[in-house]
Amino acid sequence: MPTSFLRGALALALSALLSSNTFAADKAACQYVQIGQLPLRYLGEWFHPAVDGFINGKPAPMMVDTGSNKTWLTNQLAERLDLRQRATGNIVKGVGGETRLYSARVDDFQVGPTHTGKRYFEVIGETGMTPEFDALVGADFLFQADVEISLAEKAVRFFRPTNCSGDSYLAYWGDAVEVPFTGTFFESRNPTFTVELNGVKLNAIIDSGASRSFVFIGGARKAGVNTDSAGVVKVPGASGIGSETLAQWRTVFKTLSIGGEVIRDAELNISADPNTGRQDADLLLGVDFLRSHRVLFAMDQRRLYISYLGGDIFSRDSVAIEPWLQKEADQGNPNAQYALATKYLAGSGAAHDAAAAAVWMDKAAHQGHPRAAYQVGTWMLHSGKSAESAALFRNVLSKHPDEHRAALFLFLAQLQGGDSAGAARDLAAHFADDKQRNWPAPVADFYLGRIDAAQLVALAGKKQANTRFFTCDAKLLVSELAGAQGDKDKAKTLADAWRAECGRPAPNI
Repeated sequence: MPTSFLRGALALALSALLSSNTFAADKAACQYVQIGQLPLRYLGEWFHPAVDGFINGKPAPMMVDTGSNKTWLTNQLAERLDLRQRATGNIVKGVGGETRLYSARVDDFQVGPTHTGKRYFEVIGETGMTPEFDALVGADFLFQADVEISLAEKAVRFFRPTNCSGDSYLAYWGDAVEVPFTGTFFESRNPTFTVELNGVKLNAIIDSGASRSFVFIGGARKAGVNTDSAGVVKVPGASGIGSETLAQWRTVFKTLSIGGEVIRDAELNISADPNTGRQDADLLLGVDFLRSHRVLFAMDQRRLYISYLGGDIFSRDSVAIEPWLQKEADQGNPNAQYALATKYLAGSGAAHDAAAAAVWMDKAAHQGHPRAAYQVGTWMLHSGKSAESAALFRNVLSKHPDEHRAALFLFLAQLQGGDSAGAARDLAAHFADDKQRNWPAPVADFYLGRIDAAQLVALAGKKQANTRFFTCDAKLLVSELAGAQGDKDKAKTLADAWRAECGRPAPNI
């Protein structure tokens, strides 16, 4: 098996992690021994819990995903490390449908002190988004011991009970509701359990790979809610393993009960049922739930211990800025800083404050956050601050080499600054290995004089999906080139035409 090392790896890892932390679960002989701990951090714009690992000696962010039955590698990691992949003939089913699985050998896979040596791993063929992680640490690794997830402390801890019975109380930190397991999710070790939504019993799991908690349509209907019910609104779809996007809605349910905890006015997403595979759970409790709860999976007891820690339980776009998000931004998380900037700009969760938005956007941009850098870097470019703009985009590329748009704007900044030779050299080098010439590589060809503007727009119009988006993007980037070349009149004419056709404010050129 490609991941067979996991059957024995955790025992070795936890021996290496062995600590002296032993908790008396009862006054009797039961001892609850903490045998390991891994630090967590929030990863990416969806703030998934992650650990920093290494693959073949290279840093590799890994999402901690209780909803994944196995530990997988991403295709982008395999390509970046030039791992040789072979077809397995197997598929994996996820939120985005089915995708093929490949196999690749790594020289070493490290999580904390765990080193595998040379092993084969399965590689996910397609995802509905560009992953911000290189691997998923799944249930096969996590649930070989009792596992505590404490996002408030940014830690995942592993325990072994010694001389404990089914009656022993293992929530060593204090009060907790106890929820029995009812089964397992698919072929995973991740346990299912019963919750009540609007008083109706549903099967649920805790899925740390889901940024928001959601109920599948079938479960929502059992609870008396349909997608066309009053108060239900359409929201952007969900993506994950597989190339498709799953339609989603959002509404407020009267009650959600988990053990003895009753959550009133629970705002949950409603997700379309996947077209593939069977569903062993109606409801998934995601990262928004975990941020406000301390959770212990007691595997031998087949029981969950859950403690509410305070605060808003589910993510709400209209509420005040959540303390955890403010803390992340204050501590330098660029994704949190960008999120704060957008909230202040939109007046979402806080009063509209352009000055505060600018401060947080600038902080995120100077840490290499791609979208923040585009906001700040293009403003600098349009203000004639070419050197500052170029520095921002170089920083983005140093942290995110696959941010091809940053290479385009670096070219524009260099060109505006008078370094046309360096601009052409750097842009050509960035796209040199792109044999498929996927978007925005044709824009680079235009900037380098290989095609003209009409040919660029024609290529954009040949896109089978999102033709209007690519056509509008092509015309915008043509206007950006005119501005960088110093032809303000041409740039303004092109930008005004772009605005008239594409229906968004033209850039301030």
